[in-house]
Amino acid sequence: MEHINTEGVMSFTIRSRGQAIGKVNISPILRNFAFVAFVYASLGLASIAKSDEPVIKRDVVAMEAPKTATFSTHAKEPSYEIPYTVKFGDTISELVASYAQDAEEAQAITNKILARNKNINNNRIQQGMLIYLCSVPESHLEEFGYSADYSLFDPSYEIEDRVYYVESALENPILGEDNHDLYDVLTKKMTSLERVLKDYHIKGDAELRNYLLDYILEEYRTLTQEVEKFTHRHFADYRHVYPLTETKKNVSEFQSYAL
Repeated sequence: MEHINTEGVMSFTIRSRGQAIGKVNISPILRNFAFVAFVYASLGLASIAKSDEPVIKRDVVAMEAPKTATFSTHAKEPSYEIPYTVKFGDTISELVASYAQDAEEAQAITNKILARNKNINNNRIQQGMLIYLCSVPESHLEEFGYSADYSLFDPSYEIEDRVYYVESALENPILGEDNHDLYDVLTKKMTSLERVLKDYHIKGDAELRNYLLDYILEEYRTLTQEVEKFTHRHFADYRHVYPLTETKKNVSEFQSYAL
């Protein structure tokens, strides 16, 4: 049984087997709070019941302060070994730091440079020395006067790299011992292209030479894609870099490479 007195206090009589054993008094403030809590709980249950999407329980994870990135931005970028003439004031650490930001990566590249250059003692280099820088990303090549962009050079550069790539791939057992049919097809294509290349060198007509050069490039690019497909060796790994100041205007220089 409940009773409300003049002060708004609600009293409940607690009974057991018909006998009164005590009373519970609830003040107006506590009573109002209980009512509000009941209303919110009812609305929450109603919204869940009407929702078409499942309720997903997520763990609450404390937010952490952002950490400084330490990975190399050139991890997926082709890198090259390039010759470099030491300038006054150069140090190995500064040269490496210009293209390797991560400390561990820079140390690994430094060790590779020291192993590659036997003329470097105690990390000391002098002006005029010719050394080889290792693992230089393609995006930093122009800082050292080089490029792998064929559009900056005579087309024979690209042909040279593609010939080298295909010939190296033909030595792969995947194409040789394990797949004789494919090996024969690629070898015949290479032989055919070598004949066209020789014709290109001996033809005097400029228009015909340009046509042959375009044909050779297109065919070698197609051949490169076929080889990549079966060997999973990327042509980018076989590309070379060339000095930006160098040009090959006389394509006959390429004659020595043609078979």
